[in-house]
Amino acid sequence: MESDLLKKTFLDNLFLDFSKNIDISPEDWAYFSSLFTLKEFAKGEKLLAPGDRSDLVYYIGSGAVKREILSQTGKAQVISFDGPGRIVSDFVSLIEGHSCRIYIEALTPTYALEGEPNFLQKLREKSSIWDKNGRIVAEKRYAEKCSREFNLLYYEAKERVKMFLAEFEDILPFIAKKDMANYIGITPESLHRIIRTEKTNF
Repeated sequence: MESDLLKKTFLDNLFLDFSKNIDISPEDWAYFSSLFTLKEFAKGEKLLAPGDRSDLVYYIGSGAVKREILSQTGKAQVISFDGPGRIVSDFVSLIEGHSCRIYIEALTPTYALEGEPNFLQKLREKSSIWDKNGRIVAEKRYAEKCSREFNLLYYEAKERVKMFLAEFEDILPFIAKKDMANYIGITPESLHRIIRTEKTNF
């Protein structure tokens, strides 16, 4: 079946990524793989929304998603864009153990591997290697968060636009300009002006 082939392909990619940091036995990987289900999401469909259980984790196999907060006044703030090979969740809620507080939305038809509820705890009970892997994933996400904060505070808007285009080159066709402007921290009008002035192809 096509879905079985997709799941195997995504799991093989995930194995190659994890194997850079930890040694995974065939038994450990077989158990890990058994905890994931292949899911398909239409453009605009939510993988997670506020109030959902937060112990769900997704591996993006194809497509792209955005993580977004909606304030009490209804103002949206994009947290991240994630394409193939990325692990996404409401990480803070996952760690703190309360319900989800953010939206994760598919920007285009997307296939993802969904971990079983509470699968992180199940992995920890099975083998200590997953604690190390979890720390590595968390450290990478934290480093990305710090880098984005630095860029927002240090660089001018023009430079932030250039960095954005380079960082998200592979999924640019799926990102709306209003979301791009939101993430960079400028208005859509300013983004349009920068792109026009710099003659950036976007």
